[in-house]
Amino acid sequence: MNRDTTMLLFLQRMRFLKTQEKLKVLQSCTSAENIPGKAALQQIIGRNFTATYNRDKLLSLVESDLSLMLKSGINTLFIHDRFYPDHLKEIYNPPFLLYYKGQPPPENSLNISVVGTRKATGRALKEAYALSFDLARSGASVISGLAEGVDRAAHKGALAGKGYTAAVFGCGIDRIYPSGNKKLAASILDNGGTLFSEYPPGTIPSRYNFPERNRIVSALSEATVVVESPLKSGALITADFALEQGREVFVLHVPCESAAGAGTKNLIVQGASPVSSAFEVLNSLSYKSKGMKSKIDVNHDYDSLETGRFLAARFLAELRGLEICREGTYYSL
Repeated sequence: MNRDTTMLLFLQRMRFLKTQEKLKVLQSCTSAENIPGKAALQQIIGRNFTATYNRDKLLSLVESDLSLMLKSGINTLFIHDRFYPDHLKEIYNPPFLLYYKGQPPPENSLNISVVGTRKATGRALKEAYALSFDLARSGASVISGLAEGVDRAAHKGALAGKGYTAAVFGCGIDRIYPSGNKKLAASILDNGGTLFSEYPPGTIPSRYNFPERNRIVSALSEATVVVESPLKSGALITADFALEQGREVFVLHVPCESAAGAGTKNLIVQGASPVSSAFEVLNSLSYKSKGMKSKIDVNHDYDSLETGRFLAARFLAELRGLEICREGTYYSL
């Protein structure tokens, strides 16, 4: 099958085609310049479409994509490439192409999505950090969306636990959103993690993109843990996708009587499994039976859990402007 980069980028720009339709076009055409006009294209895919199709404009956009990718160090994963995540291939209409920076995702790793509200309570931030720290120390990978709040705490916890973490964007990965997470994105890359997006470089953040992004967050993982969520939240959309994709959904127990936790309470009523630690998540997934290293055993490793709690408390103090960390040492402000 043709793997010409220009051709793949051209097809990815055709948002009005489903992945299987793009694969049909790829089988029929040798290059982007050989892709036919609208009538012949409709014949190839077996249906009519109303979307505007301007081949010359798309070719111009692809030239811009190639320039931005070279400038920003962005690579691609085609759906038939070796390192394209297997879990992602299983879902309905998986991304035809993934743009990424950093390392390809580790093979055969246990991936856990940790998600929640952007406007999380201090307790939720602390617990998300500690959960992700312990997951990472146990060898699991932490997936999230690089948003403010729970996502940010999850990525930072995984990094502190010296584990792999991946962030999935709802925009081009040359545009860090929110901009306040630029240092965090750089830290993910510096520590062997990955930034993913199905959107071409230069794509601006759009509220319509984030639900699409959430299906990738859940699909990359064997389970999704929702830490805290109000009744209307992207985290609940991620949980819905996880259920549709046949993944496990857990709710991390965080005492919260405010509206911030109303969505997670609802998830439990609907059947999501409440958990209070990384151990419970891994145990429920029969983590040790997969032959992967596990630091947390049946008796819990209290040293690691206490370390996670300590670092979570330091992270919360940093957020509140009470402490600052320099080269691993914390100072009170």
